[in-house]
Amino acid sequence: MGKPAKIGPWGGNCGSCRDVRATPEQLVCVKVTTDSICIRSISFYYGATDGKMYQEGPWGSDDGSADEVNLGSWDCLREISGTTGPAYYTDNMLKSLTFVTDKGTYGPYGANEGTPFRIPVQDNGRIDGFFGRAGSLLDAIGIYVNPN
Repeated sequence: MGKPAKIGPWGGNCGSCRDVRATPEQLVCVKVTTDSICIRSISFYYGATDGKMYQEGPWGSDDGSADEVNLGSWDCLREISGTTGPAYYTDNMLKSLTFVTDKGTYGPYGANEGTPFRIPVQDNGRIDGFFGRAGSLLDAIGIYVNPN
């Protein structure tokens, strides 16, 4: 497996930069917290190249409705999509997210309105982690893609 590529982010410029603590190698679980207006937070578990497991987040506020996508060691995240737009006095932030794995599609979570984005991973690569911007909400998200 090669070195992961950092792609994105999509969303707004508010909040602080958020990133992983170790190079991601296998995404295990993603938890998204939403309300009727936007994505409030994201947290996730991943295995890293140093052989350890890490939890990141929640990036943003975990107040709201929570949904989990459990990948385990048998499933891979191949695509994310979503929407961005104005919310809570901010011009541009993450409004919705959808996750596509080998086993199925999860979402959309949040308010599926605004400007769409879609990032399918090519050539059997996979999404193994995230980075972005967050304050009291998840403002932007980017992905770490591991090649095949």
